[in-house]
Amino acid sequence: MKIIDSEIHILHPEACKASFAKYSEEPVVQAVHMHKDFDAVRDMMSFKALDSSMRKNNIANGLLMGLSWLDPGIQRENNDYIKELVKADRRFKGLYIPNLSDIKQAAKEIEQLDESTFIGIELLPTWQGVHINDAELQPVVDAVTARDMFMMVHTHHMTQTATGDTPSRFFSFTAANPDLKIIAQHMGGLVCLYAEIPHIKEMLKNVTYITSVSSTMRFVEFAAEICNSNIVFGTDFPFNHCHDQSTQIRYIQNSGMSDAAKENILYKTAERLFGFGASV
Repeated sequence: MKIIDSEIHILHPEACKASFAKYSEEPVVQAVHMHKDFDAVRDMMSFKALDSSMRKNNIANGLLMGLSWLDPGIQRENNDYIKELVKADRRFKGLYIPNLSDIKQAAKEIEQLDESTFIGIELLPTWQGVHINDAELQPVVDAVTARDMFMMVHTHHMTQTATGDTPSRFFSFTAANPDLKIIAQHMGGLVCLYAEIPHIKEMLKNVTYITSVSSTMRFVEFAAEICNSNIVFGTDFPFNHCHDQSTQIRYIQNSGMSDAAKENILYKTAERLFGFGASV
């Protein structure tokens, strides 16, 4: 069965060094470079490692993105690297991460994105110093909507934070932007489960959920009973709990979900939404 990974993060080579931006207050440095697993994951952060993992796991295509940096120069370098990889390898499509220190400039950059490389943007609100439902982000939202692109949004679970990228903020954001094509990381903090309620389902009809919940994959099975046609497989590789793409694939393949649900999640929905057509 074909597989598409709709959430792969990759840093430009300079940023993979342990000493990169060492004395900065960059959230990426705090979360990645200073993480107890950094030594274990460092060798998986290269494109060579990604390519090897995809071939090993029969992953045909991937949606590539960097991480969000406060420094505009570092963010530009990360985005440029994503652009370089996507242009060189047709297995991939990219997501652009705008620097939100200047909202008008961020909106302008989105307006000028090359859609043959970038199919949308990604926001990691807490790391970028904002909340997803902040009114100040509207020019960015409008720019994405006007171009009919996707916006991937990082969302925590309710057990992780009461002040950061909360499911409640995500829900209010989706309700306020019915014309925006939203991709929700980490199963949208399980907002997807509320699609069992008819009027909530209508409010969430523009949202696609990513299976990047590597330590709690059972949640994907719960959600698949409600909305398997708008769930796409994504690993958050290499920064997931298992630091591989294999664990989540095996879970879905061995789960009790129907074959049709597995096909939708592993490749069919992503193929349709993101325009992937290449094979391994």
